[in-house]
Amino acid sequence: MKFKIYFLFFLFITKTIASEICSYHDFNCDGNDEQVKIIRSSDDLDSITIIDGVSGRTSTGLFSLQGGGVGSGYIPNHLVISIDFESTSNPYINRLDFYWDKNKESWFLSKVSSWEEPFRETKSTNDLPMNFSVKRYSCCVYLSSFNDKQISMKVDDEVTTKNAINEDFKFVTNALRKKQFDVLFSKNAENPKLIPYDFAYELTKIIKKENIGMLNDYAFYAEKYGQPIPAIIILNGIINRDPERVVAYLNLADAYWDIKSFDSARTKYKKYIELMKKEGKENKIPSIVFERSK
Repeated sequence: MKFKIYFLFFLFITKTIASEICSYHDFNCDGNDEQVKIIRSSDDLDSITIIDGVSGRTSTGLFSLQGGGVGSGYIPNHLVISIDFESTSNPYINRLDFYWDKNKESWFLSKVSSWEEPFRETKSTNDLPMNFSVKRYSCCVYLSSFNDKQISMKVDDEVTTKNAINEDFKFVTNALRKKQFDVLFSKNAENPKLIPYDFAYELTKIIKKENIGMLNDYAFYAEKYGQPIPAIIILNGIINRDPERVVAYLNLADAYWDIKSFDSARTKYKKYIELMKKEGKENKIPSIVFERSK
């Protein structure tokens, strides 16, 4: 009996880990890689086919990639289709996120995002992603529906959108509590976990008293694991929501320092020093903060 219980527990743990850590092309996190076929059509549209790694079922849609491609989503059971990439002539990123519905065994549109991304070869150290537009969809646009140019998509209302963002953030909080940092920040070339800028932006829309600490922790670890830009986006949102949150200024200053935006860093270090002195905690300020604030 004990062996049976231990075995079932092992299976549970295995399935739990598998749902959080999946290979780069295992889009639906079922332990089997999906295949991707991209075929350029005559009207400058690319045919993208996702072949399920278990059933062999296919989903095909038409997209104008313009140099973009297909990759694993940050959230498990998601795939991302990048429509283009930043360049000197086109600073905008456009992405479509699809999620896997296990019950219907189909890919559905969950999010359409765009933002202005400074061109990596010419951007100044002060340039950050800006002009975000993120729209959520909960029903019911199939990946294969993108064969129809007259496709009708209904954007989720504010409440439904926030519920969806909170649901995605559960993935983050679960990994943070278990200290599974590779799940959130891995730079492994075969299975990267880089926080999408649109997701960081979305998180600023759900900041509240109950989750501000966890969001701050997420940004803190993002900076420590070499992802200062999403950390900056989140931390600026936290400070806008709670201007007296002392630790956020220190974390934000460190993130700005990482991207060599020294003027912005000094401003935040000075604010951190001011708030710490106000609380009578000057003796707890790290010496490096005083050095960098000058």
